[in-house]
Amino acid sequence: MTLPEFALRYKDCTTEELIEFLRQRSGNLRRDCNRSKCVKKLKRLDRKVTFRFLDMAPELRNNVYELLLNHNDEDAKIRRFTTVAKMSSYTPSPASKAYPAILRTSREVYNEARGILYDQSVLFQTTCGRWNSNGTQLFQTSWYGAPWPTTQTTCHPDLRHIKHLTMAINLHGHEMDYLSSLILPALLEAFGTDNPLKTLKLVCSQQSLMIVQAYPSLDPMRGFRLLLHLPATTKLELVGFPAAWEDEIRKVADRPAQSNAV
Repeated sequence: MTLPEFALRYKDCTTEELIEFLRQRSGNLRRDCNRSKCVKKLKRLDRKVTFRFLDMAPELRNNVYELLLNHNDEDAKIRRFTTVAKMSSYTPSPASKAYPAILRTSREVYNEARGILYDQSVLFQTTCGRWNSNGTQLFQTSWYGAPWPTTQTTCHPDLRHIKHLTMAINLHGHEMDYLSSLILPALLEAFGTDNPLKTLKLVCSQQSLMIVQAYPSLDPMRGFRLLLHLPATTKLELVGFPAAWEDEIRKVADRPAQSNAV
């Protein structure tokens, strides 16, 4: 069926054009067919038509998938956690919305398009300890051993498919230890050299800044030293961090700032 918004406006066509459209689509045409009959028959054909999507060339199908399966709403969310004054080096990416319902049409479409959804979409997570702001458990922690239990933290299985991850660090003072002891080790295990992220973007919230400023004894770099083990192919982006922090993080992670020069 042809959707009404994409159907031809028959009322704007001449009678000769309508007759020619009908001849091309039906193959036979009565000589006494007038304008109103042509329009009625053409609309009936529009309701019956079926578009064979899988008969298109693979390159054209990929173009459709790329338009439908690109989800990125990080810019609006990033601005909730930091101020414009702290984002002088931040370049927002265009906002877009994905329509993953197309993945349910058939197994063939699912197998073709699933990788495109994960490859170009951005997952935004707000880390509050081991939980994100929506209450979803991003990292699962298991306690074992006695009398002094230790922890083993793993990422949610579906997180491993993501290629672009943006994480807002929204931690209280004592939770800064989670970054080095639980969160980053789990990320590094999930996205090692065999399954690297393309982009890891860390966003420093105003709350984290205030906590560190209120407790001078805290070492804010302690949580970022494990970034040294991030795969070399992963691009590290920092948003909302004070300039001194950003320089220090890039130093301990051995990730110099990218030059914008061509």
